Amino acid sequence: MAYTIETNYVGDGDTVIFAITFPFINRDDVFVQLDGSLTTDFFFNNETTIQMNEAPAMGVDVRIFRVTPSEFLKADFFPGSSIRAQ
Repeated sequence: MAYTIETNYVGDGDTVIFAITFPFINRDDVFVQLDGSLTTDFFFNNETTIQMNEAPAMGVDVRIFRVTPSEFLKADFFPGSSIRAQ
């Protein structure tokens, strides 16, 4: 099982920079779909925006999403233990 978080936009033929509105740990967990098809024609400007190589055409559905596999958690938590801010 995996956890998915997403942000959706609609292409206007001009915009190439899109905000990533969710947290992520690894860039490899972030994907982009154009009208439902995965694309790799983008790069990370920084940790909060991606830039498409070409602006998605007018009306194209742009989906930026994160898939985090639940089988390979970054940390283990145990019932009854406390999580400290430190």
